[in-house]
Amino acid sequence: MIQWFHKRKIARLADAAKAYVDANYQEPPKINAEPSPSVRFSREPSLNTKRKFEQRSEQHVLGDKYDSRSIDSAVRSLSSSTAASSALKAISENTNMSFVDKMLEYISDKSLRDSEVYKAAQIDRRLFSKIVSDRAYKPAKDTCIALSLALRLQLPEVNDFLSRAGYVLSHSSKRDVVIEYFFREQIYDLDDVNEILFRLEQKTIGR
Repeated sequence: MIQWFHKRKIARLADAAKAYVDANYQEPPKINAEPSPSVRFSREPSLNTKRKFEQRSEQHVLGDKYDSRSIDSAVRSLSSSTAASSALKAISENTNMSFVDKMLEYISDKSLRDSEVYKAAQIDRRLFSKIVSDRAYKPAKDTCIALSLALRLQLPEVNDFLSRAGYVLSHSSKRDVVIEYFFREQIYDLDDVNEILFRLEQKTIGR
């Protein structure tokens, strides 16, 4: 009975995921094979062009009048502000944080054990150790997605997390759109995720 309910649930989710793909998938643009016509440029600009450029430059010079002292003062006050300095520091640290550092931050914030994460992601403990210990190692996209599921991230967090490893979820890939759907609907169980991907004839994660 439990199995029957689970199959019904997966079938319902697969239908919903397909509808989400139909609504959000975007065909990749077709590359035009025809060579673009060559454009010739004259070496010397015409006299009219020179005059127009000079007039435009003069207008910008006349319009760009400002008090440099006031601007310097404003910048100094912003830099000396404790709140502004803290905000700038937080932005800098968060922007420069690596994929591994961000993963470890999530594990700490969510009070998870490493073993909980790599087991939920269904990745080998040795691979997880390599990711953690070798900052230069770049995990595969599917590994990053599996870790995102294991960490139960929200979609904006997933986009940020993947970008730190050099990946994105693209609407020009049906599989990526399905994966986006999982995070939108908070479907984190990797077995369920793979079953839905299989039903939609998409490559499963890690298999």
